[in-house]
Amino acid sequence: MENITDPSWVQAGELGLAFIVIILCSSLVVYVMKTSAARERMFLDIIQTQTTTLQRMADGLEDVVNRLETIESKVNIKPQTRKKSLKV
Repeated sequence: MENITDPSWVQAGELGLAFIVIILCSSLVVYVMKTSAARERMFLDIIQTQTTTLQRMADGLEDVVNRLETIESKVNIKPQTRKKSLKV
């Protein structure tokens, strides 16, 4: 069996290995970026849904407050005062 003594073959092998490592690292970076972007989109959708729900709840409460104010203005309800009893 013949030994390879030419340094250009060794350099070509090292360059090939470096190229493979670079390709693997760049694919890992792209994968992480894609999964992070998908996760970010999912979180933004959840936040938007929660914000919409909270806004609807606030609108519903505002409607209830308006109805109660309308009822209070039409019906003259005087607050009842309790008589204080004297303790002997």
